Order: sequence, then structure tokens, then C-alpha cells
Amino acid sequence: MVNCIHPTVLNKALACSANQTELVSECFTGIQANASALSPEELNNSSELISTEPQQLVNEMLSLRIHKQIKIFGGCCGTDDRHIDELAKKLKMLE
Repeated sequence: MVNCIHPTVLNKALACSANQTELVSECFTGIQANASALSPEELNNSSELISTEPQQLVNEMLSLRIHKQIKIFGGCCGTDDRHIDELAKKLKMLE
């Protein structure tokens, strides 16, 4: 499980050869996404939160579900009811 990171940043990390192992695939099951596509270093130096639109954030999260078998989803910094509502709606459609 990873917390407070945008799905695009996570996807990039998971694409690294060091993370292309069976252990990572088996143990890594969830994300509590923040709404900003900035890297953690960029966020540390940012004076304001730059948020991804709900539909874009959810599409990135669902890409992790499809390609990395992520099963647990939630929100963190910058997410609000619009993001969570969109996530719930899209996940329900996949059932």
C-alpha cells in the first residue's frame, strides 16, 4: 500500500526494473492517491496544491487496477468528494 502519491508517479516507480518482481506484484495492492501529478519533491516546494481533475485522476487509478492489479483505492491530499464519487462510480461500472 502506498499513500499520498499521484497514480502517474506510482506507475513510473513501478515501471523501474527493481520493481519488476513477483514480490512487488504480490505485495503491492493499494493506493491512497493525492490529486497532484507533481513529484513529491515538487510538492514539497509548492506553495499551492495543483489538483488533477477527478476524471483524469480516476482514469489513472483504474489504469493501475488493470495493469498492476491494484485492488485498494482511496484519496489523500487534494482529493475531495468529486474525486471519490467519480472513483466509486467507475469502480462500480467495472463490477
